[in-house]
Amino acid sequence: MKFRNDINGLRAIAVIAVVIFHFNSAWLPGGFAGVDVFFVISGYLMTSIIYRGLDNQNFSLIKFYKARARRILPPLVTVCLILLVFGWFFIAPLDYSSLGKHITSSIGFFSNIVYWREAGYFNAASHEKWLLHTWSLSVEWQFYMLYPIALILFQRFIDLKNIRWVLLIATVVGFLFSIYASYRWPNAAFYLLPTRAWEMMVGGLAFFFPLALSVSKQRIMEWLGLALILSSYVIFSKYDMWPGYLALVPVLGTFFVIIAARNNSWLTNNPLSQFIGTISYSVYLWHWVIYVMLKYLGKGDDIVFVISAIFFSLVTGYLSYKYVEQLINTPKNDRSSRVIIDSKSALASFFFIVVLTGGAISIPNGFPDCIYVDESNLANVKPSLILIGDSHAGAVVTSVAKSANKQGHPGVLLNYKHGCMTVPNVMRFDGQQPDCSDYSTALFEKLRSANDHNPVLIVNRLGSKFYGVPADPAKALSYVKGTSLTLAKENLPTLRQELRDNYTKEICSLTKNRKVFVLKPIPEMEHNVPKYFASQKIVYGDKSSELTLSKSHYDERNAYILDMLDNAARQCGITLLDPTEVLCDKQSCKGTHNGRPIYYDDNHLSEYGNKLLVPIFDQIWNDGDKYVNSVSEKNKPNRLN
Repeated sequence: MKFRNDINGLRAIAVIAVVIFHFNSAWLPGGFAGVDVFFVISGYLMTSIIYRGLDNQNFSLIKFYKARARRILPPLVTVCLILLVFGWFFIAPLDYSSLGKHITSSIGFFSNIVYWREAGYFNAASHEKWLLHTWSLSVEWQFYMLYPIALILFQRFIDLKNIRWVLLIATVVGFLFSIYASYRWPNAAFYLLPTRAWEMMVGGLAFFFPLALSVSKQRIMEWLGLALILSSYVIFSKYDMWPGYLALVPVLGTFFVIIAARNNSWLTNNPLSQFIGTISYSVYLWHWVIYVMLKYLGKGDDIVFVISAIFFSLVTGYLSYKYVEQLINTPKNDRSSRVIIDSKSALASFFFIVVLTGGAISIPNGFPDCIYVDESNLANVKPSLILIGDSHAGAVVTSVAKSANKQGHPGVLLNYKHGCMTVPNVMRFDGQQPDCSDYSTALFEKLRSANDHNPVLIVNRLGSKFYGVPADPAKALSYVKGTSLTLAKENLPTLRQELRDNYTKEICSLTKNRKVFVLKPIPEMEHNVPKYFASQKIVYGDKSSELTLSKSHYDERNAYILDMLDNAARQCGITLLDPTEVLCDKQSCKGTHNGRPIYYDDNHLSEYGNKLLVPIFDQIWNDGDKYVNSVSEKNKPNRLN
């Protein structure tokens, strides 16, 4: 098929929109629709390849898959390999374990399913995931796997030229289903193939239903298409239902540009558009990695930052294109074919290394029970402590492990679930993490029935469960499963009392066969600490004051919770650990220490910050040694299973 300059220019328009949206969504609130443009382009190109092969009776399914893999995998594997190396030195253990799972799912092309089950695309938590953007590659690959098989099967029963009518019907049905699913299951509709396939099939329709247009009508069709695409970048935002019927705007726009077939249009066939379009895949892969990296560094989203980030994305994209994409796809008859063959062998080796490594480091996160040890003691040890909770438990596990190792008890077993109040029979009003109750019930049953007698440390962000997140009081607010009360203002006191009674009962039930420690609430700051600190440092330099939270504000927000914990301590003897002993003084709680942020957002302690709690966790071993050492040989601690 003749190279389409207009389609290559469309790629540039799509990738720049996505990049700008991610670095500063205020500039282009609907820039995420660039992905929809890519979907239509993919559908057009794949349909043309498959149809011509079938029409010429020389289509090979294996060759088709190999060609797609050769196009997609080398740059993706390279990104994953570099992330593995970078992460080993700079990413926290829990995040590194999560990265391993995401690498495996990205290269296995099921990352869209993984991210769908974890969080929504526009959620803040998702924007800390290094490979979130690979969800679209997974959707495309799943389409590539099924689409040619479907066309081959239809060819057996329908004349090849009439397949276009089947595709038209399938596209309409898929579009209608996407509208329904976007209302009913918004997260699933965003990520999954059944609600995205119609966009790629629209590209197929552009191939099957070409129009013979005059030069003037081609120009009008192209301008109309570009106007629809560009308007979707401006008028839509992350708050709109997507894909649904709104996605029809950029999809139809792309359809019109492809139908117009203006291969020499200055709008798409100019040097800049052609250059960016050529390197668009690598730019797409690298820009998000750059975004997450800069987010880790607490950078802002001002004009200088955005322009610099876009420039850096283009540079890394070009390098990836030149030294990975172009190298691996150079024809064998090129004079440097020996280098090409060697590079293919090397990349094949990298592929298996990355998959195996990603799978290996993700195993702890793939199972709910994970053994963590301090980096200074990597022996194969059995746990001496069981740490349970939500993401706040995950944020402090390395400091717990460091304390344990220092006291001669190096094994720490972590069992946590993000966003869940870790006691049975508790649900969330916002509907997120619907299996919190099942997860906690199963966990507590294991703890009650196990005979290891190891102490348990419980770490939860209790403030959000009782009062919601400060910026969104309805988010994460929890209730006891089976309550007859609704989320109404007059019911809140009773709902909190039910939650309090349930928490106390369940926590106390664990004290029958083991020592129980509970970490009091970690202070929740009023700003994203790294971002605030970076912005203040830009303005005030090294003279900027440290970010703090009023201690009275902490006491007021957590008064009900602290009273509940004190009551549980009196009632059944749980031991309370107080993080404010090191994170706060009488006047304030600090967000920075020695000029460095100790949080990685507004409420989770960073790897640097959580080490401040080591002296607090030392109390576990001072008070809990008799429980650890009393375990008999036959009852040595094992994984919870």
